[in-house]
Amino acid sequence: MLVQAEKNLATVFPSLLAVFLMTALLLQPAFGQEAISNPQDVPDIIELSIRMMALQRADKYAEALPLGVQALVMSELTLGPDHPTVAIFADNLAVIFTRLRRNDEAEPMFLKAMRIRKNFFGPNHPSVAHTMTHMAIMYRGAGQGAKAERLFLQVLTMQENGVGGDDPTLAYTLNHLGVLYRADRRYDEAEPLFLRAVAILEKRLGPNHGALPEILENYAVLLRATSRNPEAQRMDTRAQTIRDINQEKGEKELRPY
Repeated sequence: MLVQAEKNLATVFPSLLAVFLMTALLLQPAFGQEAISNPQDVPDIIELSIRMMALQRADKYAEALPLGVQALVMSELTLGPDHPTVAIFADNLAVIFTRLRRNDEAEPMFLKAMRIRKNFFGPNHPSVAHTMTHMAIMYRGAGQGAKAERLFLQVLTMQENGVGGDDPTLAYTLNHLGVLYRADRRYDEAEPLFLRAVAILEKRLGPNHGALPEILENYAVLLRATSRNPEAQRMDTRAQTIRDINQEKGEKELRPY
């Protein structure tokens, strides 16, 4: 449940978090932890998370920040500091800090989420890779390419050894690493990553899946940088076609997390 709740955080987080929190209420002893100290606060945490994510979807990160802090504090007091739900809020708060370019405050939140998840689920769990990916994106945005590359490569290894070499989550990591290499003008290393990411999504999710446009457009930027404009135009045209198809179906575009 936790992993599924995190795969598309921006759209499914509130409803699945509600299920997770209510399950935590009932199964706390099974987690090997003490009973929830303030069970009456669980509905408040759920309501807080729904408001917080609505603001994030609207790109109102400054307004979401105090709600994110409050949700983290309440979850720690209610569930205990090492509960996996606390890791969800710590990771999400770190993402908010990253969006606000407050990386010095984001980094300890990512590390906190990673520590909880490693201790609870093990070092190779998908939720650990999820936080590592967010942290790598932060480093990439801050121009710390070496740190970002190291994390992305660790995540790739974890995913290939865990979910397998053709899982969609692997495609998202390939895309992120490709963007990093492209920015460093390591085009020969970036191109096969984009191609592999596209191939995985086409195979597993279909040729018109909503996560494809962004990857196709990232690849198009590389093609233009290497003077292959006709190929780049084909990628952009295909990306827009996929968007149009999904819009007609009423489906939202999915961004690789």
